[in-house]
Amino acid sequence: MNDILDISRIEAEQFSLHEEKVTVEDVVRASIDIVSPHVSNKRQDLRLSARLTRPVLRADRRALTQMTLNLLSNAIKFSPDGGVIEVTLDDTSEGGIILQVEDNGIGIEQAMIAKVFEPFGQADNASAYEASGTGLGLAIVKALADQHQARASIDSTPGKGTRVAVEFPASRVVHG
Repeated sequence: MNDILDISRIEAEQFSLHEEKVTVEDVVRASIDIVSPHVSNKRQDLRLSARLTRPVLRADRRALTQMTLNLLSNAIKFSPDGGVIEVTLDDTSEGGIILQVEDNGIGIEQAMIAKVFEPFGQADNASAYEASGTGLGLAIVKALADQHQARASIDSTPGKGTRVAVEFPASRVVHG
């Protein structure tokens, strides 16, 4: 229900960012702590690699947390028991920050990638129907990324896994 309310507010342009200085790794670690029981239940290996030289963004902490939780939840949901999920935080060559969540799950057909960024859009993948959901998680990630002038993207191979990235521009990185 919260996802439906959030996407409605975003689409109606009623969602405003409450920007502050946010240490990205702290948000990601807190999100990992929240999902860790699900990771343990599925005996998955969740790894974090943070190589940021400038780790602070001007961002909405709640929105950044929601993006991270949605990405982690999808990776957990669509990865097998014993699967591997890797979270990477890195600098971009343009001076921004990239957050990536990669899994070795069911993957998404190339033709379906644009659809999963749409509200209620789900990949037409028989394996995906085993893991129920509203189809709002990635739509919310994209909408919140857009509000941060960030770019959300997906690279996926069916049967091999998916990598979702959110790339924040240099203009959002706090220097000093």
